[in-house]
Amino acid sequence: MKRLLLCTALFSLASANAFGAYIFGATGSSQNAASGATLTVNTDSGAFTYNNNAFDRGWYDHNGLHDPGNDNYTAADGSIPPVAGFSNHNFFLFRLGQGLIEGNILSATLSIHNPINGYSGPANGLIYNLWDVDWSQNDPYTTLLNGGSGLFSVFNDLGSGTTYGSKLVMPTDVDGNIVINLNADGLIGIQNASSIEGTSLFAIGGSISPRGEVPEPGTYALMGAGLLGLAALRRRR
Repeated sequence: MKRLLLCTALFSLASANAFGAYIFGATGSSQNAASGATLTVNTDSGAFTYNNNAFDRGWYDHNGLHDPGNDNYTAADGSIPPVAGFSNHNFFLFRLGQGLIEGNILSATLSIHNPINGYSGPANGLIYNLWDVDWSQNDPYTTLLNGGSGLFSVFNDLGSGTTYGSKLVMPTDVDGNIVINLNADGLIGIQNASSIEGTSLFAIGGSISPRGEVPEPGTYALMGAGLLGLAALRRRR
């Protein structure tokens, strides 16, 4: 009996940690029937607010595999302690429409549902990073929607490129929504996609990293300013 209990416990632990460190675990339709993510856009046109739910979501693993029938959107990194496992980059697709967003975009947020058991990782939190999607590589209908295997370029693209923002997610950030503010590049992406000449399709990729591993763009700017200041000081001396 003890052996059976031990085996059951080990199996449960292995199943829970199959993805390594992760956010948005257990987000299939059985757990969350909603879209999983909502994009909210605020403009200067009479305080116009535009809400749009993702019409498709999912993940690609490090082997370039995506099952279009699986709407789970776990973001995982198997290299982050304390456990090893698979790595996934997730994505969300929005159909914004052409010309429906009125005025100049002032701000935008992405709100993603994280279930009660959606976090596994370090006690000091994980960074969830948002990225642009390269449409020249990833046509939304033939790639992101249809999926397949061996699509390594898609996995890499969903976790790299132009950053749209980031958020520190703690173990306590479960059973609710994680809200990320999009940066200036994210606002430009929305504006371009929703313009009259745009495609109306807007996609966001997501990846996780250990806390402190990926500096914010503002950090680079401060570092650059500091280096310029030191250079100027040395010239004066």
